[in-house]
Amino acid sequence: MEDLRKAWEQAWSLENIDAHEEAGKATQYIGSMEKGRRIYDFFQDDTGHYWYKVRIRLTDGQAVSEENAIFGHAIRNRRKRR
Repeated sequence: MEDLRKAWEQAWSLENIDAHEEAGKATQYIGSMEKGRRIYDFFQDDTGHYWYKVRIRLTDGQAVSEENAIFGHAIRNRRKRR
């Protein structure tokens, strides 16, 4: 429970791991917290940093990714071509 409290205070979005120059580090799931309809899944990397991903609880009780809840499907990563 202490890890989750600490993760809640310090975690960065896992979607932005590249921007934090932390890509490629191994992450391990440490637990989840539900606040309203949002479910925060927390992870810790091998250097001790905390990360999170968000899922949304739909009215039917199903938990889906935030992208699926908003857009109805997963979004492809569209990076600029060089």
